[in-house]
Amino acid sequence: MVAAKVPVRTPFERSSHLMVDMMMGLCESVAVNAAVRAAVAEEAEMCKLGNGTPPLSEAVHLHILWGQVADMADPEFH
Repeated sequence: MVAAKVPVRTPFERSSHLMVDMMMGLCESVAVNAAVRAAVAEEAEMCKLGNGTPPLSEAVHLHILWGQVADMADPEFH
């Protein structure tokens, strides 16, 4: 069995790689948070149309919207 070659990194390279990963995760979290807030606001507006429950056509739209938000979120991170 042949072991996979792992690239050797200096402490600086490792730290900068971890920092980039952290910043990417932070940016992704901000984007997911904005999408959730937008979906919640739209759902609240649609609920006003049906006196607490969105009309069926809007409920389908909201389901698709929440599905897109779920697809946007990384399950290992969020």
